[in-house]
Parts: sequence; structure tokens; C-alpha cells
Amino acid sequence: MADPPPPSPGDLIVTRLRRVLDLPPDDAEVIRGLSWNLRAVPDYRSAAGGTYGMELRPGFIVSGGVIKSRHRADGVKETVGLALPGDPLGLDAVFGREMIDEVIYLPGTTLVDTDAAALRRAMTMAPSIPVALGTLLIGDLSIAEQWILCLGRFDAMQRICHLFCELSARMHAGDEPRNPVVAGLTQDQIADLVGLTPVHVNRTLHVLAKTGCITLGRGYVRLDDLSTLHSRGGFDGRYLGLR
Repeated sequence: MADPPPPSPGDLIVTRLRRVLDLPPDDAEVIRGLSWNLRAVPDYRSAAGGTYGMELRPGFIVSGGVIKSRHRADGVKETVGLALPGDPLGLDAVFGREMIDEVIYLPGTTLVDTDAAALRRAMTMAPSIPVALGTLLIGDLSIAEQWILCLGRFDAMQRICHLFCELSARMHAGDEPRNPVVAGLTQDQIADLVGLTPVHVNRTLHVLAKTGCITLGRGYVRLDDLSTLHSRGGFDGRYLGLR
């Protein structure tokens, strides 16, 4: 028997939105009727607002991930967030705003995106679409608020453990394997995400490895003891709003 055909880009978006809201069938068809573009992105390619030869269009991440950054007044680039498979990207373009200065695509990133004006028209035709997109944006806000707490109150060990727990929960949407793997992030990028120096991150990772919490590989970290990581990071995933 032949394998079933892969889901269309529109089907991927409907499935993602139905994780946060029960889309009526008619509204789901409006989503499917948009011109969605499924594309792979070169590793570590930069984009934002049409710079670097790539336009940041509204859509979702299918695989890989994206590091979001902003530029300080002195031109220094600072990491402000991380988007993972299933997360929206570029929704600010739907509202005529550009909130992120630059994004870096991690290895193996695939996107599904569409035209901002077409998505705006779809939102006027199908009222559940803006509700679903707004729910996703509220999720982003909740994560940002949690990281204000982490960066302001947690020590290095807590920040790194919390980051690993959050990434695992978000990547597996509550259905985590026994030993989940965090891949694609360099130690420098982890340092940017948790507001530490690469040297401090390296030392903390080796402490976690020596105590059996993680295994360090080439380009990945395997989480061997999620229970201890949750405890050390003070992780409570309710802020993620996963269902």
C-alpha cells in the first residue's frame, strides 16, 4: 500500500491553529485557501524586513528554529527570543509593524509562510483566525514574562536548567520522550539566551554532565534527568499554555 501524501502547507497551519482554538470548518477552509509557501532556509541565514535578500513573511516554523534579535543603539545585536517548530514567525508584519530587527535560522529550518495582506483579508473573512493568532501571541508574551523572571532572579544553573526544560516542553508539546535532545544551538547562542558569558555556560554544562543530568554531544545536548533539571531550574510549564 502506498504511503499517504504529506499534508499540504495549509493543512499544517490548520493543525497548528487547532492546538489553541477549535477552528470552524469554514474558517479552516479559508486558511487552506491562502497561498502558503513551504521552503527550506540555508543554515544560519539572516533575515528581517527584506534585508539580507530575504523578506520575513508571516508564517510558522515547521522544523529547525529561529533566534530573534534586536540591535542596541550602539549597533550591538542582542538575542531576545527563540522560535521553535509550531511557533509563529513574522506575525507583526500582518499588523504593519516590524518588531524584530533580525532573525537567524538554525540548521534544518523549514518555514511555511504567506503574504501579509492576504492573511489580513482572511482575518476579516474568518473571525476565528485573529482569535487563534492572538492566542499564539499571548503565548509569546507569557514566555517573555517568564524570562524576565529568569534573567532577573535566577542564577546560572537555574537559567540553563530552565531553558532546557522549556525547550524540551515546547519541542514535544507535552509528549516528551524519556531522554529528549536539544539540538542546533551553540554554547555561544545558549549564553545569549540566558544572559551569561560562554565561559560561564561551558562550566555549568560540564557540572550538569558530571552529575548525570545531561550528555554533551557534537551540536546537541541530551537531557538525561528531566526531573532533576525541573527541580534545579524551578520549572513549572503552565506558563507555556500547552494543551
